[in-house]
Amino acid sequence: HVTSPLIYRGHAWGFWEQETICVNLETGRIAAACPFPGVRSCSSLVAADGRLLREHLYQQLFFFKADPNDFRQLGESWWRPPSHAECTTSVIADGRLFLRGKDCVYCYDLRK
Repeated sequence: HVTSPLIYRGHAWGFWEQETICVNLETGRIAAACPFPGVRSCSSLVAADGRLLREHLYQQLFFFKADPNDFRQLGESWWRPPSHAECTTSVIADGRLFLRGKDCVYCYDLRK
């Protein structure tokens, strides 16, 4: 669709509608895969602190453990940010999640 893969901790991470995958950069083979609960995403993956963030098309956020040996979704789902702009990619910096909203930029503190 409109997304880009992510290189993080020596692996390429990507997805299609029903699955999020981890690709070994040396072999080009899928090292791990995890089902995705929902429909396609319009934003690219984001990584920080050993986790991947993937956004559901309907603006729900999901975290995954970014470990090819233990690749799994963390929790059922995350929350749905208010007034979130569609088809944008979030940013995680210094333990904070930044989202482009329809009316402003939102910042959520993830450090706790």
